[in-house]
Amino acid sequence: QYRTSTFDVTEQNPFGAKCIFCKSTMITFDNVGLYIRSGQVPLDFRK
Repeated sequence: QYRTSTFDVTEQNPFGAKCIFCKSTMITFDNVGLYIRSGQVPLDFRK
């Protein structure tokens, strides 16, 4: 589960999604789709 906040929006996290348990930045499935379509797939997903 995650929450979104305008305060957590960054270039790498455009929707401001944060995990509600670990409070770490989360990439939502929507973000992954956008990154793949735009060719800006984070390094973690290229492994």
